[in-house]
Amino acid sequence: MYNEVSNYMTKHMYINIGIYVVVCMLFVFPKHVEAYIDPGTGSYLYQLFLAALFSSVFFVGVFIKKIIRKFRRKKSESIKHTNEI
Repeated sequence: MYNEVSNYMTKHMYINIGIYVVVCMLFVFPKHVEAYIDPGTGSYLYQLFLAALFSSVFFVGVFIKKIIRKFRRKKSESIKHTNEI
């Protein structure tokens, strides 16, 4: 019984701390901000997007090739085994 109450209180303590931090941040930081985005930012974001796309395609491709090789080996090994009998 004590563990259940303790776990319940611990979970709610973290939620309360999170709410407190968010409320404090709302009062500390300004609500109206005038910001400037550098013209090179767009090309940098485009470059990041392309790098993520190509690296994910390469990453998935490597695993697909490994899986295909694994099944091809098993198939060729089974053919050798049937020929030996």
